[in-house]
Amino acid sequence: MNRENQSKSPIPIRLRYARALQSVSQKGLVIAAGINEFSANARINQYETGKHTPDYSTAKRLADSLDVPVTYFVRR
Repeated sequence: MNRENQSKSPIPIRLRYARALQSVSQKGLVIAAGINEFSANARINQYETGKHTPDYSTAKRLADSLDVPVTYFVRR
């Protein structure tokens, strides 16, 4: 693994994977996590592309909605 790959956050990949395992859409995840629906689809997309990183409370709500521990998103 090169240095660039080592520094990238695992959150985008883990979030997409967990969502796919649960067969839930981005909108479904937003609703389940109690995130404001009006801007949430764009936010989830930005989390999954790595453009933005969710803060801890958002990551915790996403993790709870996907039935994974919040550490699932960041452990290597």
